[in-house]
This record gives sequence, C-alpha cells and structure tokens, in this order.
Amino acid sequence: MIMKFGMSTWNFLMAYGEQADLDRIVENIRAAHFGLELWLDWHVCPELIERKNWDHLKTICSNQVSLSLHSRLLSFFDLQIIREEIELCRFLEGDLLVVHPRSLGIETGTLDYAPAIELSEHALERAVTIVEYAAEKGVCLALENGPFMVLKRMRDRIRAEGLERNLGICLDTGHANVHRAQAPSLLKQFFAEFRADLLHLHISDNHGAVDEHILPGAGNIDWSVVIPQLVNLTLKGQILFELNTAEDPIVTGKIARDFLLR
Repeated sequence: MIMKFGMSTWNFLMAYGEQADLDRIVENIRAAHFGLELWLDWHVCPELIERKNWDHLKTICSNQVSLSLHSRLLSFFDLQIIREEIELCRFLEGDLLVVHPRSLGIETGTLDYAPAIELSEHALERAVTIVEYAAEKGVCLALENGPFMVLKRMRDRIRAEGLERNLGICLDTGHANVHRAQAPSLLKQFFAEFRADLLHLHISDNHGAVDEHILPGAGNIDWSVVIPQLVNLTLKGQILFELNTAEDPIVTGKIARDFLLR
C-alpha cells in the first residue's frame, strides 16, 4: 500500500504557539519525509504570508515531498483574500488549496450533520465564480467537509459546469465524527458518496462531540472503516495529519503514520 503522508504547519502552531518558527518547521517536516501543508492563518507572524514575502515562502517550500495550502478563511469570507490565496498556491506550485465552505462564501457553518442555514443559489453562484478563477490560474481547490448536502450540491454543480478538475473534496475524519450521536455512520457515508471525488484527507480522531485533533486510535472513530478506504486511493494531495497533541509534532506524525500502516 503506497500512501503519501503529510503534516500541517498548524500542528506546530498548536504545540509551540508564539515560539513557532515557520522556516524551521518547514525544514523539519521535509527532513522527516512528510509532505507539507502550509497553514495560511499564521497569526504569530502574519506578514510571512504577505505577497512581499512570497519569494521567501517559495524558497523554504521548495523540494518538499508534496505541498498543499490551507485557506485562512475559517470564520469569515473575503473575496480578495481567497483570490490572493489561489494566486499564492499557483506561485508556490502547490498541489492544491484546501478551502472550507465559508472560504468560498458559503455561510452554512462547519458542522457536517446539517447546515446552519440553507445554501442559496446566490451563494452557490459566487462559489462557482471562485472555482472559475482557480481554473484560470491552474489551481485545484479541495473543499473540506462541511455539511454533507452542501458538499454534494457543490460537487454536482461543479460537474455540471465542467470544472471538476479544479474542485474536489478534502475529507476530514474528525469533522465527520463530531456528529456521532446524530449520525454514527456519517464518515462511512462520506466515503460512499465522495470517494471518487477525494483529492486530500485530513486525519485526526476525537470522542464524537468535539473536534479534538487527537491521534488516530485515541478516540472513537472506527478506523476499520477508514483504513480499507485508503487502499488504492489515488490522491492529488496527501493523507495529511492535523494533530493537536502535547508531544513533538514530528513524533506524533510518525505515530499516526505507523497506525494507518499497521
């Protein structure tokens, strides 16, 4: 089984806080033979992500096993920012840019079980125009879950527009599991509906109520459902560990990788 594993710089931001050094983190991820996901909400030093520093980012992010970016638009929408992030992904030659529904102007919340509000036609049209912009720039977007029906409507609309090469799905195992009480088989449903659309995976565990970002196997996700789905899965992106643990992120990344390969 050949899998392309990666780590998010977010893991190190959670572990080290204000002491997180992006240059060193990127080098440590590369040295450990993991792919890299660049977390763009780098609040300890936001100027590192500004356009004036893109040449430096390209230097430190070169020669990675794999490279993806994660939008900073988690709690608000800004058309100028998402367009700039698409441009940055193109500039860094990233494999893809991970976006949440809100990153595309879809204000349905991040809960997977049911949307906070219904997806309007206006919001859907606006999201399509952003994917069209990504297509112009040669960038692929990976839409992270996200309410199930929102992802399905977006996927179906993108297919109808002929833009499926520029938007697919990023399945976050932790997001799907926080609704375990309401929908215990939701993670299985995501794989059944979107396996052919998967570009990227975010891997973490929890106990079914809060997105804890703990090691796989430490919560109550049924990994006997997940791991077989990874066999012969061709991803444009990575199997990416998004972990918030007290231990060194490189160590926990290796533990998580060994767990999936066991």
